[in-house]
Amino acid sequence: MKYGLSLPTTKKRILMSILKLTKEKDSFLGKDLAEKALISKSSVLRHLKTLVQNGLLSRRRKFFVISPTQKIMIAVEAIKLGFHIDSVCRWLSWQDFERMVLYILEQKGYETLLSLIHISEPTRPLYISYAVFCLK
Repeated sequence: MKYGLSLPTTKKRILMSILKLTKEKDSFLGKDLAEKALISKSSVLRHLKTLVQNGLLSRRRKFFVISPTQKIMIAVEAIKLGFHIDSVCRWLSWQDFERMVLYILEQKGYETLLSLIHISEPTRPLYISYAVFCLK
């Protein structure tokens, strides 16, 4: 059903659809979000306006733009609204996932330091990178 969804359901669908649309790019159109979320365009545009006002999205002409920091904030909000972390992380790059973990730890009062370790193995043509989180 496309219309008549409760506010929390609508918001959840919009947030998750934003993550899906921005996995590979940092902008999207309101109509694309409405199609992805299966919600009316007018309802989507109202929610997008609120997200822009709250600093979770930016607007560039007809596109809605999301920065890496905003994407993490939207991912955390989706988790707070009840999405399982696995469902949210499916739409994040590994760099976004690391930033989300740092953000959550810092919101809980931890001082954090992110260190990337690059390991080269003779049998592999590329480096393997590991993220190490250090709590102070």
